[in-house]
Amino acid sequence: MASGRSGRLGLPLFEVCVVIVVAGLVLGVLIERISSVLEQAERAAMELTVTHLRSGLRLEKARRMLASEPMSTLAGSDPLRWVDADPPHLPSNYLLDLLKLTKSGRWLFDTASRELIYRPVRLRHLKLETGEDDKRLAWRIEMKAGQAEPELRLLTPYRWF
Repeated sequence: MASGRSGRLGLPLFEVCVVIVVAGLVLGVLIERISSVLEQAERAAMELTVTHLRSGLRLEKARRMLASEPMSTLAGSDPLRWVDADPPHLPSNYLLDLLKLTKSGRWLFDTASRELIYRPVRLRHLKLETGEDDKRLAWRIEMKAGQAEPELRLLTPYRWF
């Protein structure tokens, strides 16, 4: 007696192709979403590091105020030395051109320009308002004319997401 099957086992070729295409689409969407989440996490970590650097600057200003030391010498100084747990960075004596040879995701204090530089790892949604091709973000401790205290100022305006 026939069991109602034609004797073939498994799925027809068409159904296998549909399953492969659907799995590929789901995987593509998943990879894109994970990449976007990783980039958002990198942006959040970078912004948190800048917040910590600003806090370190405030503490250094308070220390100098209590010790009656001048604030003007803070301008152009390396803010990486004021944080307890240094972010991943390169030693301050590296030259800026070495930045192109280094891994992204690192902080660097360029002693020549007195700038704090960060090169992001994920750049897909990062837009620099300066229009530069080199995707690096830069800050400097500056003291503007008429200002009593220095501040950490962003030199490369950006939009990230």
